[in-house]
Amino acid sequence: MLTHVQSRELFPTPVVTARLAEEDAATINAALEQIILEKEKQDVGVKISNRGGWQSDAKILEWGGEPIKKLVDEISQLLNQITLHLDNNSYQRVRIGWRVHGWANINRNGHMNVVHTHPGAYWSAVYYIKVPEKGTDTPLGGELELLDPRGTLPIMYCPVLRFGIKGTTSAGTSELHYPRAGEFVIFPAWLPHAVCPYIGEEPRISIAFNFSI
Repeated sequence: MLTHVQSRELFPTPVVTARLAEEDAATINAALEQIILEKEKQDVGVKISNRGGWQSDAKILEWGGEPIKKLVDEISQLLNQITLHLDNNSYQRVRIGWRVHGWANINRNGHMNVVHTHPGAYWSAVYYIKVPEKGTDTPLGGELELLDPRGTLPIMYCPVLRFGIKGTTSAGTSELHYPRAGEFVIFPAWLPHAVCPYIGEEPRISIAFNFSI
């Protein structure tokens, strides 16, 4: 009989979520929605990972006003809590002066973002301004899909098998995150991700950020 059976989940990939206080989110989101929709009228935007929809330039910190400054301050403080600096073989918490780039995304019916990563950054984050919902029985799509960075390697030998240990069953596949307005999702910039097709009638609005040093 075996005893003292233990398992370790090595090399985990951190995905962090956080929400603004409800009153703060209501004020900031209303202001940002107006700013971003007005920017869309003035600028044709860019085409990178988006298929359909509108994506702004990466200078939202310049034209997004005080609401953007508030978001960047909040998320920068959180990143400094979850990032360690290696100094003389010792991990230290330090205040990092992050270099930040950000852009707005507007998806409408049928729009999506293909799988991509954010080269040149350490952390990436998405903040959700407007996420129209129809109810859990009739979702509108637009989920954030996070893919295993190892690709299909963990299931290549036998695709019908999965690791039977908590937190590892999605190895070699992907997981969906169902966002809410006022929420941040933070992940390593090298983690492949996509946005599933959205089928709502109202615009779905978010902001993506890259944090580098």
